[in-house]
Amino acid sequence: MATIATLENEYAVAFSPDHREGLTFLEQLTVFASEGRCSNAFSTFLFHVGETGLITFGQASCKQWKCPECALKNTKRWIARIIDGINKLGGDWYFATVTAHKWWRGEKSLINLRANWHKLRKRMAREAKKTGVEMAYVRVWEHHKDGSYHMHIINNVGVNTKWLKDNAAECGMGFMAHQDGIVNAGQAAGYVAKYMLKQSKDDTLHSFPKGARRIEVSANWVKWHDKKQEGWYYAGDFEQAQGKARAMKNHGKKVNDLALRNEKKRRKEKFDDKRTDKNGSGKNGHA
Repeated sequence: MATIATLENEYAVAFSPDHREGLTFLEQLTVFASEGRCSNAFSTFLFHVGETGLITFGQASCKQWKCPECALKNTKRWIARIIDGINKLGGDWYFATVTAHKWWRGEKSLINLRANWHKLRKRMAREAKKTGVEMAYVRVWEHHKDGSYHMHIINNVGVNTKWLKDNAAECGMGFMAHQDGIVNAGQAAGYVAKYMLKQSKDDTLHSFPKGARRIEVSANWVKWHDKKQEGWYYAGDFEQAQGKARAMKNHGKKVNDLALRNEKKRRKEKFDDKRTDKNGSGKNGHA
């Protein structure tokens, strides 16, 4: 029997040195994801109204995995979604690894896995149905130094490793496969997130096939909220966002404007650097 946990305290410590009291687990991840500044320097700001009434300001981002800051934000959001999905769907969960056929190495391994995954997925779904369960899964790729890929799948289908090996091979993939039970939902989500971050930092990311998702969930997975449902609203540019934050504070609202304060500090440092350069002095004070 899988032990499903939200790991609120553990993840609060992991993501926030100055643990924010009074926030739900998902609200904490929302706050942490809003603190990094996108390298593409989007000028649009947003604010989020949380369940506890906290209003958090953040900067709009490009959301691309090639952007280091956005890759971290994307990963944090996926951690939240995976844990939320496992908790809400309930039941027993497993972590599976499936490799490509031995004749399909390097980048071709991804072609092999993508072409045959639907066959294995259908077989797993039939096994799940036998026990009265509708199959649900999260699938992510792992890339190796030799250019080969294999996939990891969080799923709720109670098959053993031998079944997975035999059926993966029959579906045209590799015989090297494994499945273990999941003890903790947060641990499983963090494990998947590790591969997502690893891939986002990999130089070979640029050769990732167009249309191949880095992470994929089943159609019945818990839906992720859109911005309107999450309580996100546009605040315009930096000056407008500052004005809104001041107005909200004047009305007694609890506001987290760390993103605005960081942006203000960044602009001041940029202004000071320009003024120093204009006066003919370097950063060390030498002409």
